[in-house]
Parts: sequence; C-alpha cells; structure tokens
Amino acid sequence: MKFDIKNSFKKLKKVEILLTAFALVAAFGFYTVFAAENDNASPEVLESDELLKGEFFTADYTTEDENFKINNFALKTSADLPSPVLIQEFPVSIEVDGKKITTMTRGATVADILYSQGIELNDGDVVNLPLEKEVSENDHISVARLITTEVKEISEIKSPIVYKESSLLKNGTSKTLNYGSKGSLQSVYEVKTVNGKVVEKNLIEEDILVKPTDTVILVGKTSAPISDLDLGYSLDSNGVPTSYKYVLTNQVATGYSSGPKARGASGMRLFYGYVATNPNKIPYGTHMYITSPDNSFVYGYAIAADTGTGLMQDIIDVDLFYETYAESCLNGRRMVNIYILN
Repeated sequence: MKFDIKNSFKKLKKVEILLTAFALVAAFGFYTVFAAENDNASPEVLESDELLKGEFFTADYTTEDENFKINNFALKTSADLPSPVLIQEFPVSIEVDGKKITTMTRGATVADILYSQGIELNDGDVVNLPLEKEVSENDHISVARLITTEVKEISEIKSPIVYKESSLLKNGTSKTLNYGSKGSLQSVYEVKTVNGKVVEKNLIEEDILVKPTDTVILVGKTSAPISDLDLGYSLDSNGVPTSYKYVLTNQVATGYSSGPKARGASGMRLFYGYVATNPNKIPYGTHMYITSPDNSFVYGYAIAADTGTGLMQDIIDVDLFYETYAESCLNGRRMVNIYILN
C-alpha cells in the first residue's frame, strides 16, 4: 500500500484543530465550576445583554481549497448548565414610520430592540408588544405613531325662527313675515389619530363665515303692540293710557315702510313706533299712543317723525311705519284713536 504523506498530514492537522477547540471549551467549563466551588457559590447566570462573544471554528475541508468556514456563536452559562451554551442569532422584524426593518438578535426586550435601531417613542405612540417582553424568533414589532393635525370643517347654520306676536292678525292665525337665509360656520379641531383611527378630537376655535338671517313668523294676538317703544306711561286694564292731554278718535290710519336707515321729514331715523303726521296738527316729536277703538289692534307708543302728501291733504290722519312691507300691507286702512301724551 502506498503511504500518502500529504493527505495524512492534512488529517492530522484537522484533528489537532478540533482537539484544541474542545480543550478550550472543557477548560472554560472546568474553570467556571472550580471558581464557583472555591467561592461556595453557584456559577453566575448571565443575562442576554451579558453574552460573551467567542469564536468556535469548524473545519470543512474540501479538495478544492484548504479554507475553513467560521461560524459565530455566543457563550452563555446558567445554573442548570454550568458549561457554556451556544446561542445563535435569530431575526426580529420591525414596522415603523412606513418602513419594514429586520434585525438579528441573540435575545433582548422589545424596548432594547427599538433602542438599538434608534427608534424613539413619543407620548401616545402604540406598540403591539409590551416593551418589557423578551423577543422570540420571528417576532414582529409594530409601532403606530400618534399623529396630531388641525382640521377645518365647514358646517351649515340654520336660519333661526323668530315668532313675533302681532295684533295685525286674528288670534290663532300666523303668517311668515320673511324667510331668512342659512349661514356657514368654520370649526377648527385638533385631531389625534393612531393608524388612521381618530382617538381624540378637540375644538380649538369657531368662526362664522356667513351670518344667518332670521325667519320671522307673525302670530296673531289681540292687543299685542306693534311698536317697540316704551315712553314710560302707564296703561289701565283696558289698554288705555291713564294720563294724556287729549284723544283724537276715529282717525284714519294707513301703513307704510321704507328701506333700512331711512329718515323721516323731521330728520329722525324711522323704526317701529315712528309715524307720519300732519305737523300742523301733530308736531314732530309729539308722544302718542295709538290703538283701535275696541283695543283689538294696538300700534302702541309712537313719536311723530315724518309726513306725507296724503297727510297734508287730510286724506289720512296718521301713517304708521313698519320695518317690513308685508306688515304695512297687513295694516291696510284702519280706524284708530290717537292719545296725545305731551
């Protein structure tokens, strides 16, 4: 038989390396047990962050080359296994800020993994696993960010309905005096979302973009006054002033209206309660109280502030001002008593 010196040398070399590696492992284990016995203590248990990195070599000889493959492991001791235990790395995936990351670890908590990847958690962020949990192979860590934004919303403001009692109508009847218009409201909210789901919504401010106008409905009521004026005179149980200079009875009253900010011939602004008279008979500024003879229609307190052709020609005795055209039409032609108060 032919003796192959070269191959024999290679085999011896391989055996020598393996024996050296095993000798190192045995020596380390012996030293750990020996040290523990001398100190009357059990071998120290190392946590996952106390892993001792070491290199163990396995020789993989091929006919093509003489290189060795090197595999990295970690050494770990425990009370049950006084000799070193090999812990191999395993993958853990992380999903955060729209990114997917895979990292290798030999064991750590979820908090440690996030810290090692430079991932900071803000107040309100949600992690799918407890931060103190020890990760396992192929664990998936998901971080849902709390996102705070300002949101503007436009909403409709309905036209307010205002009911106004008026002796222009009979009891139990009503009429829409004017139809109002809708408005719009802008509301600004602070909205907090996690994974697209709203978790908190707080109103910051509101701003009326378009102010709504009132819808006014007249409701018939006997003796309800038209005028908003209160000249300070008292009335008796029949709705007649308790004191006055004199009364003009069976006077012809009509109604009229004008645009906003209108002024009478006297220069005074015209509102409910300001009426037109013949200033030769009832001078401007005269205080009056106007009602129908049976007190079913009540215009109320009035001030002479305007005049007109029909008054100067004695066609009518008083023209009652209304802030809407519809009311002036409802007034028509009525018979009234005019109480002169001053």
